[in-house]
Amino acid sequence: APSTAAQPTGAGQEEADLRPPLRLAYAQALAQAGQPVRAVGVLDGLAPSAQTPRDRLAEAWRTVLSGLIFGAPAGGSAAPLRAAAHGAQHGGAEGDAHGPAAGAPGLAHGQMLALARARMDQVPDDPFKAKLLAGLGRQLMAQGRAGLAVPALQQADVLAIDPLMRADIEELLAQSALEANQRPLALRALERSALADLPADLAARRRYDEARLAAASGNREGAQALLAEDESDTGLSVRGALYEQDQQWAQAVQVVGRLASRTLPEQGVLSTAQRDLVIRLASDAAAAGDGPTARSLQAWVGARALGAERQVLFTALVKQAQKVPVVSLGVVRVPTTFDKSVKDPK
Repeated sequence: APSTAAQPTGAGQEEADLRPPLRLAYAQALAQAGQPVRAVGVLDGLAPSAQTPRDRLAEAWRTVLSGLIFGAPAGGSAAPLRAAAHGAQHGGAEGDAHGPAAGAPGLAHGQMLALARARMDQVPDDPFKAKLLAGLGRQLMAQGRAGLAVPALQQADVLAIDPLMRADIEELLAQSALEANQRPLALRALERSALADLPADLAARRRYDEARLAAASGNREGAQALLAEDESDTGLSVRGALYEQDQQWAQAVQVVGRLASRTLPEQGVLSTAQRDLVIRLASDAAAAGDGPTARSLQAWVGARALGAERQVLFTALVKQAQKVPVVSLGVVRVPTTFDKSVKDPK
């Protein structure tokens, strides 16, 4: 009689058959509980089969990739994870080989994004993948990795169907292309995103991109003209950045000072972004030789903490601003009281 030593029978066969579907459920539960990195380990190696149909496997990967890119869903809890883990332990999931029971070491966000990029081909090309790629591109942009964001956003643009979603992706693509010094690509993306009746925030973002593109192409006056009436925080920040790039320090002091006048609180702890703004205005004032603005800023900040490194830099910049600049820049000073109603001179 032929040997049956290697042939699972009865309960053993049933256990072997249960393993792949339980791994799918366990991976999704891990991702929903905020552990997408462990979920990748559970799913890796699974291929479409009768026990793990292609559509179910793709759905599990969508959940895991969403966790890597966007984080755990709001209201996620450990209850599904405990239930799935119990089923895996009693149904024969492969434990250490595909999903260690112990918590995996946390990865930096950049590493999680790299993991998502490497597994993106596990999901089919469809509008949901466009959403994943757009989120990935946005996160990479936030990390200053525009060169990696560009191809992700290009692929997202191809897969998106909804016109408004495509316009949003194309604006992000324009941003990343500008950061990556790919001006022709930025121009094409901006042209494609020019839809009628865009939401106000998207229209404003396009305007900032157009201004940056004009400045990068040498049209500084045109860039400033696009933002001349924009008194929003972002508009002032972009205008200030254009002046800073042109080393027009007096104008930068005026515009960045107006931004500071309404975003730096009179009392209370300063946020990281507010501390950075303090250093930015102090740097502009030092470059312009604008001592009064620097002293006014120093008085406004007072004894509030900036952090050790920022404090040393801030003190040095205030001191530097007291010196006369080598070249007169026609300094225009912001009001020393940081008047909240300060506007452009007419």
